[in-house]
Amino acid sequence: MQKRVIGVLTLDATRPAAFSDEELNLLTRFAASAALIIENARLFEDARRRVQELTAVHRTGQDLLHLRTPEELAQHLVHILENMLGYDYGGVLLIDPSRGVLTPFAVINQDREIEIMAADEAHLAARETQIGQGITGWVAQHGQSVRLDDAPADPRYFALWENNRSELCVPIRVGDAVLGVINVESPRPAAYSENDQRVLETVAAQIGVAIQNARLYQQAQQEIAERKRAEAALIESEHRYRSLFEGVPIGLYRTTPDGRILAANLALAEMLGYADPGALLEVNAADLFLDPDRRVRQKARLAQENVIRQDEIQLRRRDGRIIWARDTAHAVRDEVDGIHFAEGSLEDITERKRAADEIRQLNAVLEQRVAERTAELSEAATRLQDANERLKELDQLKSQFIANVSHELRTPLTNIKTHLHLLERGKPERHAHYMTTLQSETDHLARLIADLLDISWLDQGTNRINLTDVDVNRVMVTLVDAREVLIRQAGLTLEVLPQPQLPPALADTNRLMQVLTNLIANAVNYTPTGGSIILSSALQQKDGRPWVTLTVGDTGPGIIPEDQAHIFERFYRGAAARQRNVPGTGLGLAICREIMQRQGGQITLASQVGQGSAFTVWLPPAGAVAGQG
Repeated sequence: MQKRVIGVLTLDATRPAAFSDEELNLLTRFAASAALIIENARLFEDARRRVQELTAVHRTGQDLLHLRTPEELAQHLVHILENMLGYDYGGVLLIDPSRGVLTPFAVINQDREIEIMAADEAHLAARETQIGQGITGWVAQHGQSVRLDDAPADPRYFALWENNRSELCVPIRVGDAVLGVINVESPRPAAYSENDQRVLETVAAQIGVAIQNARLYQQAQQEIAERKRAEAALIESEHRYRSLFEGVPIGLYRTTPDGRILAANLALAEMLGYADPGALLEVNAADLFLDPDRRVRQKARLAQENVIRQDEIQLRRRDGRIIWARDTAHAVRDEVDGIHFAEGSLEDITERKRAADEIRQLNAVLEQRVAERTAELSEAATRLQDANERLKELDQLKSQFIANVSHELRTPLTNIKTHLHLLERGKPERHAHYMTTLQSETDHLARLIADLLDISWLDQGTNRINLTDVDVNRVMVTLVDAREVLIRQAGLTLEVLPQPQLPPALADTNRLMQVLTNLIANAVNYTPTGGSIILSSALQQKDGRPWVTLTVGDTGPGIIPEDQAHIFERFYRGAAARQRNVPGTGLGLAICREIMQRQGGQITLASQVGQGSAFTVWLPPAGAVAGQG
């Protein structure tokens, strides 16, 4: 059989050399014939079993087509699994998406009492197999079949029935969705073959369609029942509506877009001077409007917004008298022709309107008189308040400025006085040290006076700002030439990064040099030996417009966030200045900011503690300012 051994044929004898070569050849031919017969018998048995399986699958599909309710389907599934496919134990478990568990739908257990089967189903329901738990939960989660010859040996297995050895579990699918699983078990090891798996998968596919159909059928039945309840509720609602329509004391109506009155109650007929609603139905709604254009506008508004709320209109009664009415309506549409009709209410507000007009006229006169007098008083109070606030502000600024200046002047003057006294009475060998201190304090006092003068002319505006076209890269080169030696003497490296082809900026060259000199001096003072100072220029966008920028950056200690919020205030000195005992007045950055504001520019700070600081001067391009007029 194609060099495949399917068994052996053995002959024994009591005497030695009992078999000849001819007998051996004869026995070999007999074994080959027997193997062929055995193989044909096996093939015949496989074919017969396949025909039975296909017949069972076909009958299953035919039977499932006629089942409608879940109860019928569950009973038939038990019949299929027990009688047609001959499985011993197991069942159909469906996924409950709301809880993420498998619930029993049909349980098979041949030769057991109905009460015992019900107990088995309750046992399965009580276990509440989670999706992903056990063999059934794994198949439900992954949508793949599992066939186990020794189920208890699988780490995913947990027993639902005792003494079971083999397990076959296949998913129930509809398209890509997994609805549940079919799980069968047997006390015999290796009880299920690949063919059993293939047949059960085929049956599972048919069961999935049947379950889906049963659910759709049940849903359709529920929708039919809901529709019947809705129809009954609609009839009841229509009855209540008719009673309300006839008995309400305000006018109610229903009209078509062309003005035909389809319905009106007695209150509306009486409001418009008609004896009964029937007489009003013969009138076109457009003829009731005093202003025909108002009717046209209402129709357009209904077509666009579907509703009219509290619209006050003038109508002509049957006797010719004009009344005011408040109209509220909504459009009722159909899917084909748009607005089918409009229904709404009309309330007679003629007397209310007349009283409101009289009150409005009286209020207008009174409000005019009050407004005139209030405006006079408000204007006087505003002027007085503005003057008072300005005086308070000036007084506060004066007091603060005097206090700050007094404090800043007191320290160097005290030190100068002290060291002059030491020059007179101190040790002669310390005179050089005293002179050095006097020089330092004198320089500090001179810087303070210079800064105070700068602040003074900035506040008073006595010195003009001369704005011209400035090449910021040339300004940067000039600064480098003047400060490079000082920077290198401080043990720092200087990096210059000019952006080529920058447009000229509009600035006062001298004041710009003053600002940049101050920023470079601060960078030198606060950057430790071995650090770097970076000068760069660029063209940047900010607030939707271009700016020419000059940035002075350093690798110093950085500025803490608490100091950044106050760094440009007058006399403010941050934590770094106090810790490093850096000389200064606390006015330099305040002067820089005010100079930049006077030039139409800005100055900003970007700093991170431990990484350094970068002060950026923002100047408008000369061409951009000219273009903006």
